[in-house]
Amino acid sequence: FGPRNVGQSLQYLSKTKGMTDLGDRVVQDLTDTEDNPIKALQSTVYGFALVIPQVGRSCGWPWHIIKLSVHSYFLLLLNWVIQFSMVALLSLDSSVWTPISGQMSLCNYFVDKALQQEGPAGTVLHEPSRLHDFEMWQTRQFVRESLVALFPDKSGEIEDQIDAGEFAGQSHFCRRLCCFIFMSAMTAELFNSMNMARFLLTLPSGSGNWVEMNSQVNAPDYKVGSMPTRWKVINMIAIVIPRIVMWWLVSQHGVNLIMDTPKIIDQIMGAVAVKFILDIDEMIVDSFEHPGTKWLMDRIGNAWRQPSSMDYVQLEDNRDVELELSRRKFTGWTFPFRFVVTTVSVWFLMDLYMHRNCIANEDGTWSAQSVTPPRHVDVFGNNIFDLIFNSGSNIEREGDPVWEPPDRPA
Repeated sequence: FGPRNVGQSLQYLSKTKGMTDLGDRVVQDLTDTEDNPIKALQSTVYGFALVIPQVGRSCGWPWHIIKLSVHSYFLLLLNWVIQFSMVALLSLDSSVWTPISGQMSLCNYFVDKALQQEGPAGTVLHEPSRLHDFEMWQTRQFVRESLVALFPDKSGEIEDQIDAGEFAGQSHFCRRLCCFIFMSAMTAELFNSMNMARFLLTLPSGSGNWVEMNSQVNAPDYKVGSMPTRWKVINMIAIVIPRIVMWWLVSQHGVNLIMDTPKIIDQIMGAVAVKFILDIDEMIVDSFEHPGTKWLMDRIGNAWRQPSSMDYVQLEDNRDVELELSRRKFTGWTFPFRFVVTTVSVWFLMDLYMHRNCIANEDGTWSAQSVTPPRHVDVFGNNIFDLIFNSGSNIEREGDPVWEPPDRPA
């Protein structure tokens, strides 16, 4: 495979459509520009777990390559353990420790003078000076309740003179913007996973070698060969599917974290912090991967020759060439697929958060669901699979709610 036929097609078009030599070269460069799947995997444990066993298979499984392959799969397993543990701990924080403190979901507790949005204390959110983050609001409530407990005969006066305020967010716009920024980075990870799946599906099935001896120079030549079907299945199950599942879990937790963060600065920091979980694989490669495997990945990445869809285009009909160029190449550049995926993902995850954690009122406002403490407070006391894959939604709880939404007037 290679760009030779694409260049011939463009030369044909330049003669029939009046394209200049400079335009011919520019369009050819644009047409030949595609993501190198091996280069994109060189800094991740996924690429090493995919490529190194194929090198070992091509070499007849020498003992040193077997050790490198086992080492690559060990780092892949280490990556999954760390990442899924981080997801479980995020669920533990949001579904266990946050309810213990009595904190409710933020929902739509923002100043909106167009709506009669009531806060957790049951007063309308109109005055920004009365709005606080949860810790400050809880402290102010504690002071007022302590004074009432010490001076019960003056409880009415204390209630009138001391206003604890409301727990509410600072900027609804910032919350949406930070969700979009976070999901922009997550969309890039999703497309990397999809490109890896496409690479496995389009790679020819067979026992072709990834390393061959060049008799002329008496040195090995590295390339991207074919892959047996059983190895494709193994890579799909061990690498691609868990990677997409991890993308979904981190996306949910990241958006939930931003949605429940009241302060602007904390929302901005949260938008860039949670993505770190998906970068752990690169940290593991930098810290623990063998230099020899890095060298092998670099050689194979440099030897990649991208397939071109124009290799199958018949050049006899000018119209066929032009349509093939526009449909298979330029459409993907002119249509903002990633922007659309990011926008739809933000809308879906924000809507999912609202329906899981909030209650829709008849007047168009939203209230947080009641808060009940859990029965167990550690990871292993709860259902760890529920923590990882269901955000702790089915955690066993006991006792009376520590907070309930105030009654709204009929």
